[in-house]
Amino acid sequence: VAGGSYAPALALGASGEPIVAFDALDAGPKPIVRVRALSGASWQTLATIDAEARGVRLAAGGASEFALAYQETGIGIVVVGWDGAQLVPIGAGPALPAVSGSFALSTDTARGATLTAQGQGTLTWETNSWDAVAQDLGFADSSQAADRTLAHAPDASLFSAFSEVPVGESAARVYVQRLD
Repeated sequence: VAGGSYAPALALGASGEPIVAFDALDAGPKPIVRVRALSGASWQTLATIDAEARGVRLAAGGASEFALAYQETGIGIVVVGWDGAQLVPIGAGPALPAVSGSFALSTDTARGATLTAQGQGTLTWETNSWDAVAQDLGFADSSQAADRTLAHAPDASLFSAFSEVPVGESAARVYVQRLD
């Protein structure tokens, strides 16, 4: 690739094959997001998105085989799902405004996709709309909770890990929360 590839995200497809999404700089004038899957012994490009992304996240499962969230410069955090043939938007437009901090994505067949971003809170895609998750300490409100990650348990419970500086302290701590 002429300009290089960077900031990969990894998930496993329904058959266990690795799927990778990453920011790339090809020979063209604009950066792209590329999604590839390992098919047999070779990598196949599933999709190429014309976007200047500042981070990509992949999550397997949910309503689609996998979901991809990317933060497009000047637009916000966009979420799309793979329908077996192409990436299709999950919602109209960006799910959240652009952030300077971290964001995370997780999927689950019962709940759909869940997206969280530092300073923006947490949203879950259910019944054709992004709905705010009820406030739950640092992780679900617009706090300084940074370095966010999300994971759905087999029972559809949502977990988040993040770092945050407790009130009156100077060093960050890592927290894990379960949101039912």
